[in-house]
Amino acid sequence: MPGQLSQRDHTADAAAVDGWHELAVANPTFLLERLGSECTDVQGLRELTVNGLDAIAALSARAGGRVVWDRDWLRFDASGGRVRKLSVTDTGTGMTPEQLRKYINQLASSGREQSAAANFGVGAKIAAGSRNPHGLEYRSWHGGHGSLVCFKRHPDGRWGLEPQRWPDGRREFWRPLGEQEKPWLLRGYDHGTQVVLLGRHERHDTTQAADSVTDGRRHWITRDLNGRFLRLPEEVEVLVREQHRRGQPAQLQRIYGERHHLRQRAIAAGVVQLSDAIAHWRVLDEDHRTRRREAAFWASTGHAAAVYGDELYDILPQTRGGYGRLQDFGIRFGYEQVVLHLEPHVQADRLQCNTARMLLLLDHEPLPWARWGEEFVDRYGVSVGLDVAASIAGFSEDKVRELRRAGRFPGHRAGTRVMVFVPDLVEWMRNGGEAQYDTAPTSKAPSHGIERRRADRPAWMDRVSPRSSA
Repeated sequence: MPGQLSQRDHTADAAAVDGWHELAVANPTFLLERLGSECTDVQGLRELTVNGLDAIAALSARAGGRVVWDRDWLRFDASGGRVRKLSVTDTGTGMTPEQLRKYINQLASSGREQSAAANFGVGAKIAAGSRNPHGLEYRSWHGGHGSLVCFKRHPDGRWGLEPQRWPDGRREFWRPLGEQEKPWLLRGYDHGTQVVLLGRHERHDTTQAADSVTDGRRHWITRDLNGRFLRLPEEVEVLVREQHRRGQPAQLQRIYGERHHLRQRAIAAGVVQLSDAIAHWRVLDEDHRTRRREAAFWASTGHAAAVYGDELYDILPQTRGGYGRLQDFGIRFGYEQVVLHLEPHVQADRLQCNTARMLLLLDHEPLPWARWGEEFVDRYGVSVGLDVAASIAGFSEDKVRELRRAGRFPGHRAGTRVMVFVPDLVEWMRNGGEAQYDTAPTSKAPSHGIERRRADRPAWMDRVSPRSSA
């Protein structure tokens, strides 16, 4: 029946060609829900955004277009504002009814490339479908003709396409759409697709963040996409509208990805070559108040992530080990201002994503963060005393005096020396340290094997060793 999820159509075709009977899924419902349990509640945002980007790219090389996250205004207006559903619309190629049946109603089918390195094609059905048992409604236009299908869970637990009633009373897995049923973005286009997230039931407001979202709930879509994508194609506008007030639509905001914000906020940056990865580091500015406000839109404090393609993986929230990972890289002070991006530099077949596309695996194992941290410290770290480190980190003189008097520092024994990641500290130490500021340098000044040259006195030096007033 057309409403039942199946993977047997294409296997039958393959068997007819060469006699080979390809493996089929006997219980796709179990598989979908099992894999869906491995995804976060916001993973569907990534999957549906990538589907939209892929559909636009399929138009032509470097084709321009839009992917827009917005309220489903047709449903909102028809209900008098009572029904609020989130939707994503793209100006890509669109799909015919048969393409919708083939690509939406088969668990492991994609209109584009499907491999370990590319978009799996199962992402939206697993990540978004499992969170929307009331349905994912696809409205798609191709060649000027519109079609609607709804992928949802049947009351008996099966997943598939819900039969649609036509004007003449017959029921099919799809129904045609008129021009008046187009979302605002597709007016004037003869191609494109809108996906509406119907949630758990008719009155479920899917424009609101799930309970599991703890950071940036008011702008949860913006924050998640900025934190998931390092960069987005320049020729495609990814737009988000959220936080409507009293029924009035908010402004559309463009999503650029994390690199855009880092370029605006980083005051220093560099690259460190590790044995099998490249570490890109950035130090954010000291405008903590502004960055706290921006935290609703992107991860504006210190964090570490793995880079694969144009996306970020393995990101840990600060409260669940994010800062601890930075400390593993020797960043004991100022870690709230440091962003590390680790880009594995290995043969392509050694690197994979997990099925939920949240983690990267190297040789089928978790990424070697601890080893990378040790290499980073060995190659780039500078060791200083606790009181100096505290001063560099901006602790008040009273606090430094208290730490020195107590002979200890939280998390360290008395006399422990720690790593401090401050770029101009590294420069200062490697070029002779305080000796380069002496009026008459002595031959005892350390050279560290690097050609000596004078450097500007770092601003933090006034906190460590104030200049003489003379």
